[in-house]
Amino acid sequence: MPIKATATATVKAANYPIHKASAEEFEQALQVRIHVFVEIQKFSPELEPDEHDPSATHIVVLDPATQNVIGTLRILKSPRAAKIGRVAVLPEYQGLGLGKKLI
Repeated sequence: MPIKATATATVKAANYPIHKASAEEFEQALQVRIHVFVEIQKFSPELEPDEHDPSATHIVVLDPATQNVIGTLRILKSPRAAKIGRVAVLPEYQGLGLGKKLI
């Protein structure tokens, strides 16, 4: 699924919905991660997705106009700690504070 974004830079970060991903949103989140990490940052395609994704909690941020996933992170839980990782925001939406809001 190609990433299609229409950034609304005038919308404040507070207006972008953030919540636990549904199954459909998780698929969109993976596409965001592939776009950011593999296509832009040139990470190995074998790293996305990985073996931790099925057990992780995935959080997404949506474009308020389109309701498309534009950013994501995952939380890996263990008995003693939780680890935040795979934070990605589409380039068109970077600089709006969405990564910080996700965390």
